[in-house]
Amino acid sequence: MALLAHATPPAGYALVWSDEFNESSLNTANWEYARNGWRNSAYDTPAAVSVANGSLAITTYTSGGMENIGTALTAGRSFKLFSAGSWSGGFSTVVLSALNSGLAWNTNNLTNGIVSVIAVSPAETLVVSNVTDGGQMQLNWGYGTLQTATNVTGPYSNLSEAVPPFTITTTNAQQFYRIKEN
Repeated sequence: MALLAHATPPAGYALVWSDEFNESSLNTANWEYARNGWRNSAYDTPAAVSVANGSLAITTYTSGGMENIGTALTAGRSFKLFSAGSWSGGFSTVVLSALNSGLAWNTNNLTNGIVSVIAVSPAETLVVSNVTDGGQMQLNWGYGTLQTATNVTGPYSNLSEAVPPFTITTTNAQQFYRIKEN
């Protein structure tokens, strides 16, 4: 994870503290390693912190090829990156590590120093297959309600009786299909 902070104080305010991370290591006059050792099934170590090219990076600690990040990241986990009585501005760049499918980083509370993991639904895919000589198509999908319209912009109506695989007879008439998440 890398955070770059570049902010100009608004009119009437004065910058009272900053760190541009332009040194070769963490400036311990500005920062401290809050913990060292095992915490929540993960090993916290200063070796996981680096400073380079104006960025602070906090990375997964790896020992002997084994990553020690504790329990798997799951929806609802949050991480306090920093705490300040007050501050203004924003982050020009936030780089967070990739998460498993179905998860995403929520940075909406980053101004309070917190990032969290949230669950996201994968986009549904409508698969068209088995086009036969008899003019039939088969539609398959994983979840949701099949909808149809004669115009791509709608209005769409539910085909509530449709369950996958759903077979339709093709005609020369224009017809559109989509999946509505339930």
